[in-house]
Amino acid sequence: METENLLTGRISNRKCPACGHHEVGYVTDDGVFHPLKPGITIKIVQGEPAPVDSSAGALATNADSMDTEQADQEELIAWIPDPLKHDKKLRMKYGVHIGTRWIQDPMTGGIYELAFRQKLQFLIEKEIYMPLPVILDRHFNSPHLAAGNSKDIADALFEELDEIKEPVRRMRAWLDDPNEDNLKRLMPAETGEDSSVGSCSDDEFKQELDALTLEDFFDLL
Repeated sequence: METENLLTGRISNRKCPACGHHEVGYVTDDGVFHPLKPGITIKIVQGEPAPVDSSAGALATNADSMDTEQADQEELIAWIPDPLKHDKKLRMKYGVHIGTRWIQDPMTGGIYELAFRQKLQFLIEKEIYMPLPVILDRHFNSPHLAAGNSKDIADALFEELDEIKEPVRRMRAWLDDPNEDNLKRLMPAETGEDSSVGSCSDDEFKQELDALTLEDFFDLL
């Protein structure tokens, strides 16, 4: 490890301010929270943790702790518009986790896009059995996009691949103008009369979304 890249901090945890996803990381002396991501190299130092000398950093750390306590008490909601909730394929394609602090009525396109990007990042972090370049090559012929940490990869996929961006475009259009035509664009051309169609409870929906895999999600796009 090169010394100029060395950061010192305390292990901490929080929930993502956008969607409530639990994150483990470390807080540096300047009060900045750094989430731990696959591929990051860490150095464990035994003994008492180093004190935070900066008063500004201490204030930021305290604020982060208070935010963590508030987020820990916050319920994470699986969200999808009611007209799409009857079909499991639509629930898995468009459904997102959103913290209760960020739920709005009506929902906004901006909040939905943040939650969708976080969904993509979470699915990338969950994938431990198949190398990401192999998955991206199989589905999009884009193995080069599997570079960086999970957020870097999620951002690259969203910016570079229309197949991944399209669900957000369609949802934004419907949220801005919930007319019949925009609703139809959210649905597949086929009627969907199969075992995936049927009502489900909020708890069942959340369990389905929690169990979703990256490849299953890509298959729906």
